[in-house]
Amino acid sequence: MKKFWLASVRILSLVMVLGLITGCFVFGVFKYSTTPIEGWVVDEETGKPLKDVIVVVQWMLYNYKFQVVQGSSGVLTAMEAVTDEKGYFYLPKLGPKTMPRGSYVLHKSPKLIFFKSGYYWKELSNSPKIFDPDKYPNIDRCILSAEKISRFNYQVPETHSDWHGKTIKLKIFEDSLEKYAVDLGRINESLVILGLPQTYCGWKKIPRLVQALEQQRMIFESANISNILRPLDQIEKNSPKSCGSPHAFFRSYL
Repeated sequence: MKKFWLASVRILSLVMVLGLITGCFVFGVFKYSTTPIEGWVVDEETGKPLKDVIVVVQWMLYNYKFQVVQGSSGVLTAMEAVTDEKGYFYLPKLGPKTMPRGSYVLHKSPKLIFFKSGYYWKELSNSPKIFDPDKYPNIDRCILSAEKISRFNYQVPETHSDWHGKTIKLKIFEDSLEKYAVDLGRINESLVILGLPQTYCGWKKIPRLVQALEQQRMIFESANISNILRPLDQIEKNSPKSCGSPHAFFRSYL
């Protein structure tokens, strides 16, 4: 019993020291959740619904240390959907999902990506905003979660997409195939879930988009057009062996 109390005092002392350093005396596991996202996609010129538009949503993670944003640390998770005959898409709610220690979801999340072959792809994010500092005074300063120190769990208020319920317009690409390859190459930077080392198999979360981009890459290759779209070979090389082979996965997909 004496050892138990000594251990408890040491843990409490550690919490107080960390509190003095960070200005935050409450530690815990932060959980993130969102409301569903739905909307419609139409042709910019005709206004007609666009079927088979692939919609990807990513929740971007950023490192947070000593009250300073250190930079991108990956993606909390990602989802995808495909529009129907009416151009309608639906992405279910997320969470509550535990955020990795030392990371938080940036206020501009979620990031939405829209892709349909032959059209300009589009990326949309939330307008910059932060949580109400009066209602949640420690939300930005206490992200240094300490699961081993505390059993507290903090539920971050549900966030929503600014684009929920909106109609998104895509513009048809009417220039050369070479210029289309250049424009589409920029999507690599936006697909963070494919570009960073992941302990999970990120490409399995957005299989329709990965497959569609691979098909588009093959079109460019057959026309001898240089492009920087990620081939499946590269995705497989960067994936843990536990993920399996993307080639085998997509042979049986759809």
